[in-house]
Amino acid sequence: MNGVQIKNIYRLTPMQEGMLYHFILHPESEVHFEQTVITMEESLQLDHLDQSFRDLVERFDILRTVFHYKESKKPLQIVLKQREAAIQIEDISDQTQDEQTAFLEQFLVKDRRKRFDLEKDLLFRITVIKLSESKYKMVWSFHHIIMDGWCLGIVAKDFFHIYHSYLQNKKAELAPPYSFSSYVTWLGKQNKQEGLSFWRDSLDGFDQQSPLPVEYISTGKGYQRESIVFRIDRETTANLEQIARSNDVTLSIVFHSLWGLLLQRYNYANDVVFGSVVSGRPSELVGVEEMVGLFVNTIPMRIRSESKQTFSELLRQVQQFFTATSSYQYLSLADIQSETALKQNLIQHLMVFENYPLTEDTFDEDGKGGLFGITDVQGYEQTSYDFNLCIIPGKELEIHFIYNALAYSDAYLQKVRAHLNQLIQSVIHNPDQPIAKMQMVTDEEQALILQQWNDTDMLVDQTLTIDQLFKEQVKKEPHQIALVDQEGTYTYQELDDKSDALAHVLREKGVKPGSIVAVMVERSTAYSLAILSVLKAGGAFLPISTDHPSERISYMIEDSGANIVLVHNPTVAYAERILPASTLMNLDDMSLYKGVTSDVQTLHRCNDLAYVIYTSGSTGKPKGVRLHHVGIANLQQFFINDLGITQKDKVLQFASISFDASVWEFTMGVLTGARLVIVSKDVVLDPEAFSQYLQRHEVTVATLPPTFVTYLEPENFPTLQTLITAGSAANWELVHKWSAHCRYINAYGPTETTICATTWTYEGQERLPQQVPIGKPIANTKAYVLDVHGHLQPQGIPGELAVAGIGVADGYINREELTSEKFVADPFIAGSRLYKTGDMVKWLADGSLEYLGRMDNQVKIRGFRIELDEVENVILSQAGVKEAVVLAKKVQGGDTSLIAYLVWEQPEWNRDLRQELLTTLPAYMVPTYIHILEKMPITPNGKIDRKALPEPVMIREAGKQLNPPVTEKEIILAEIWKEVLDLEEISVDDHFYDLGGHSIKAIQLVARLHKEGIEVKIQTIFQYDTVRGLAGYLDTVNRIRTTKAKDKKELETLIYAHFQVRSNYVEVPFGNKNRAVLYVEGNARDKHQEILSLLRMSCDPTIQPHAIHYRDLLQKAGEKEKHQYPEATLDEKESLPWQERLVNDLDQKLLRYSEAIVNQQSFIKQPLSPSQRYHVQEKDISGTVIRFEQMIETKLLEKAFLGVLERHHLLRCTLAFEQEEPYWKEYPCPSEIVLPVVDVSNDSDDRKDEVRQLLLSEYFYKQDDPIGSLSYKVILLKESEKEYSLIFPASHLIFDLISSEVLQNDINLYYEALENGTDLSENDRNTYWDFVGQITKGPVGIEDQQLMEEFDLHAFENSLLSIETQLPSSSAMDGYTIVTCELDMDNTQETENARIPIALLARFCKRSYGVQKAPIFLMNFGRSFMGNHFFDVLGECIDHIPLHIDPSWSLDQLETYVKARLDVTKERNIHFTNIAQNPDVTEKYPLSNQTLMRSLQMTPMICNFLGEQNKSQPSEYDHLFIKGKKRVLFEASYTSTGKMTIFMALPYRADERKLRVILEEEAKKLIGSPLVIR
Repeated sequence: MNGVQIKNIYRLTPMQEGMLYHFILHPESEVHFEQTVITMEESLQLDHLDQSFRDLVERFDILRTVFHYKESKKPLQIVLKQREAAIQIEDISDQTQDEQTAFLEQFLVKDRRKRFDLEKDLLFRITVIKLSESKYKMVWSFHHIIMDGWCLGIVAKDFFHIYHSYLQNKKAELAPPYSFSSYVTWLGKQNKQEGLSFWRDSLDGFDQQSPLPVEYISTGKGYQRESIVFRIDRETTANLEQIARSNDVTLSIVFHSLWGLLLQRYNYANDVVFGSVVSGRPSELVGVEEMVGLFVNTIPMRIRSESKQTFSELLRQVQQFFTATSSYQYLSLADIQSETALKQNLIQHLMVFENYPLTEDTFDEDGKGGLFGITDVQGYEQTSYDFNLCIIPGKELEIHFIYNALAYSDAYLQKVRAHLNQLIQSVIHNPDQPIAKMQMVTDEEQALILQQWNDTDMLVDQTLTIDQLFKEQVKKEPHQIALVDQEGTYTYQELDDKSDALAHVLREKGVKPGSIVAVMVERSTAYSLAILSVLKAGGAFLPISTDHPSERISYMIEDSGANIVLVHNPTVAYAERILPASTLMNLDDMSLYKGVTSDVQTLHRCNDLAYVIYTSGSTGKPKGVRLHHVGIANLQQFFINDLGITQKDKVLQFASISFDASVWEFTMGVLTGARLVIVSKDVVLDPEAFSQYLQRHEVTVATLPPTFVTYLEPENFPTLQTLITAGSAANWELVHKWSAHCRYINAYGPTETTICATTWTYEGQERLPQQVPIGKPIANTKAYVLDVHGHLQPQGIPGELAVAGIGVADGYINREELTSEKFVADPFIAGSRLYKTGDMVKWLADGSLEYLGRMDNQVKIRGFRIELDEVENVILSQAGVKEAVVLAKKVQGGDTSLIAYLVWEQPEWNRDLRQELLTTLPAYMVPTYIHILEKMPITPNGKIDRKALPEPVMIREAGKQLNPPVTEKEIILAEIWKEVLDLEEISVDDHFYDLGGHSIKAIQLVARLHKEGIEVKIQTIFQYDTVRGLAGYLDTVNRIRTTKAKDKKELETLIYAHFQVRSNYVEVPFGNKNRAVLYVEGNARDKHQEILSLLRMSCDPTIQPHAIHYRDLLQKAGEKEKHQYPEATLDEKESLPWQERLVNDLDQKLLRYSEAIVNQQSFIKQPLSPSQRYHVQEKDISGTVIRFEQMIETKLLEKAFLGVLERHHLLRCTLAFEQEEPYWKEYPCPSEIVLPVVDVSNDSDDRKDEVRQLLLSEYFYKQDDPIGSLSYKVILLKESEKEYSLIFPASHLIFDLISSEVLQNDINLYYEALENGTDLSENDRNTYWDFVGQITKGPVGIEDQQLMEEFDLHAFENSLLSIETQLPSSSAMDGYTIVTCELDMDNTQETENARIPIALLARFCKRSYGVQKAPIFLMNFGRSFMGNHFFDVLGECIDHIPLHIDPSWSLDQLETYVKARLDVTKERNIHFTNIAQNPDVTEKYPLSNQTLMRSLQMTPMICNFLGEQNKSQPSEYDHLFIKGKKRVLFEASYTSTGKMTIFMALPYRADERKLRVILEEEAKKLIGSPLVIR
């Protein structure tokens, strides 16, 4: 910038900063390059034109502006006084028209590529291209950073005015221009935070992008600008203008609303946001309409609608929103987006409604048609968005689609144009119609969807039931084999006869149409036998897998109303454990088939209920789908006519019986005359055995989940002719791999549509969509893609798939509301019903459907349909789970797995939640990954931000330490695991299923191990599911720990090494807590005490179990007891309440404990301390609760407590009086004691809470007469094997706050010494009598008068008296007032200092009672005097230090004053309670004594700073400490997080609201932070 003259320097606007940033980032980009081409049929004076340009540059500062950013901290715009400017001339008048056209095209491209250097170039240039003497093209090019489109009109008008003046040889008369700098100044005065707050509130809750969807075109790098221009005819334009006028809105608002509705339909939403370009010119700024600069801005336009809302109502709503934005349109889009959930992804495209087009009217100065023959104006602008919508008003609206051809096709956008026009016509037809009725699809598209793509009608005999269809096959080929499994075969006739016999038995047991019979058998011929028997009897079958937990099975049977359950030998034992024996019928009981074998009379019809399938339900319970016979009849014809299944086929039965795919396989097999080949679960789990089994039985048709097929090789299935994949998404690799070997079909269908709704067959298509299609609707089935309002969606636009036809189910059992929601009338076919699947799909060009995902929280994983809400609800029902979110995500290897994210109530909990969930959920519904979070990520509107949850790949790394393999065996196994699970690293302690493993992965793992010569079964992987565990199993090593066990595996190994029994250590929920339970084989029950002793001595306390249960460990994991702990053992039905019985029993134990001490004959008299004399009168209570989180040996604890009794004399003392003078009777320490124990370890969690509260209320909060009895009680509460509480209620006579720490430290010290066999030397420890001897010596080195002066006791008393006169009389003090508040401070050290509560109390005294100085008794530990410290002594030592505080002191002054007084008490042996209560001292200090006694007899102001507190002991804020106490108590404590709690109690009724105001105001003055009143 050297050598140039500067006129002005100012900062950039936010919009300019954004453009500068983009320029620096992408200097080669054409974004923000503005180019306008004006065609003029007029002879031009080029010299005058050139001079006019120089004058124009001189006129407007912004045209002489450059941008300085490389060498400055913040970018600046600099206005130069002068700039050289000249028009570039290109004369091509001698070229042909074609040559001129080519030149123009090339020139415009070159001009844009020339771009601008923002630091030095003139950022506005004009090129005049001469085409002929009377025709010119003017190219105006400028960078958007200096001005916007509005300015172009201003600049052009002035430019041609100047030029016109030169032509007339006169000076141009133009008013002085307004400078852009005034706008920059105005901008600097705006309240940015207020603006951000507005946009944050306006966009609150918007978290889903709303783009203009693209068709199958990949977005490449770069930008290929194309445009589509079309017009809205005059009549339509006039109608739209009329709608705008009648609703008091602008035409711009009409188009914003229309575009918003279009986007809503395209995005299946009722809430969308897109970018809207606004002028950005504040009306209050003088001359803003004539300013030249960059004002234009992009703001988010949010369009929200409701179904019942009319378009007119929407217009007014959008206008209201737009008007509200007007005060905040100056904020940059970047700033606005930063306040939203989507950040920079909030906006995907722009809408520009041009209010300032550059036309001939721009230059019409005299209203006579303008100065020049401007015949055309064309603009070029490129944004960073792939799509922009520009609307130019006029008698005919002109609409421009400006787009990136690398992202959108012309054909696609022509459809967008048609849909927009359809909405326009709908609005014009009736602007007051509900939005829900407005159509977007054209008539042509509707005809295509309904008449061509859904032409599926096929003749089906709808009078036949499933069993009748089977009978037809029996008649055709009675001796054809119908079923085959590993046990044997059935011919059609054999199966018919046997099922007839069983059907008669079922009919006799009451089965009829509508009856539901449960079928609980393994995959075998028994399944087909069972369902045919039930159907022949007229009932409906309910298949149930034994893989389900008992709780789920019981629910399904109860919900369905099934009172008969068909089982067979492999499942009968399991069924008998969980179901009433009276409901069971064993199919292997041969007596069932000895009756009649003739046909059963048919009572049912084709529309009757045929079967029920339970699927996952969002409530946490599965839901039963009711299916009828006719749907299966249709499926049978589809198999025969469309799939070509014949009696020559061998159809595989692969699916678990509880899934409808098993019904599909049954139908395809025995209802077509084919053979059904049934494969057992064990064979399925062994890939080699599976392929051999299919080869041996020459299977020709198989329906398999894609996830299973992935691990199979086509060459191993030479007889397979048709492979159908279903249940989850297939991939193209799978299609190409198998289609070369056999016919490949991909099928789709919810249970609610009789298994299958659509199929797609690969026929060598070349142009393939991104996903493998789910195909076209099958026979007699209709498929609709619907928007949120139930209208058809056109090709390429996502919507919900709805299925209609004869296969649609009746609905759900006992779920009428859900049935009404999901099963609705078909709007396109009268009398038909459709099922809303909740699946998002879109039509492809050939009429096939592409699956896009779920609308709701339902997913399919490995073919299993799962409601994520159900999994979430079950997790949330587990004890201690605070929040839970379950997602389905693709993990390593491309598999989809369930991921659970949860927050514990207590962050330190570490539980095997997967094991707990297996008791309620089937294994396939238990999340593979469980990720523990401290808290859930939250969106700005307070919802859980699911997008911010960590990726599954990070979960293991975040949750576990990586332990690499060490031994040779571990290294081999780890490499195989990494290969199978597609992981880069693995820990030897990672669980196979936690890393994404599942049954199919286990199959692959076993196969790989076999290749390495490692022979293991699938069951071995289930039992030893870590590399370390499997390596240990293979090496047959029993590792016996010589040190304390520190984890589950070490503990289980420890038990085995000592007792040769297996054990299982698990953590289970129990009420609102977590419990560790050790399950041990039942034959070790008689070794219980030995096991307890081993665990105490050889296990770290953190791993010790809370309970030990003995059981059969071979029992299924899913069949653990529902309650790991028995219910309360106390019998509430007895006549005496359990509370009274517990107290009576405990009182006897406490009496025996006390008698062991006080029934001794000898004792020693000991004096009371002065503090104790005070508490004899006040009778305050104290105490503590000590928690033990480890296994405790009670006898050892009693010995430890005996050591505490020996050490602390007051625990062996009773209070006595002699001539009204109190003293202590100190008894010898007994030789042994028995601690009173209350054992609730076998009780429910609720009962434990009740007992805990009972003990506190009976023994903590009740004051016993201390005369003749111990001044405390001790109770050991056993809550589990490793949870104990020592409850110690005591009188303040013997116990204060420090005593709690002393007692806890000493008990732990003695217990650990006894446990470890070490001695304790305690010769140098003080006793309470040492303390009493120290303070009763009295003050040293200070006289009575000096003491009065040092502590200002006379004035202290007067101040207290002044307060006393203002308080209610004693008779009126019948109540109390409590205020509790919290204080958060940046400086956590400040909370550890007593000066804030002291200062706050002082200020309260001044505000409330008007005293100039506050008389405050500061409670002091009173344990340090003249170099002697008594912090290891149990007993009451507290003193009250009188402080006379000036409320105006600063905190530092106050701290200096208080410290000095405390130092004096320590150095001079001053204990004020001693001076007030000790007769021996009273004589020497009469003034001090009398002043203190009078002060204490009034209403003392007591400040008690408790220091850091936890919640383990009973609160001293209980009303028992307040009621009847004539004192103002001001207590303060803090937590480790820096939060201070302040508690104030007044001994009279006061206006609580006023007290809060005083405390809040004084806290604000004192430290600048407000109190939070609770």
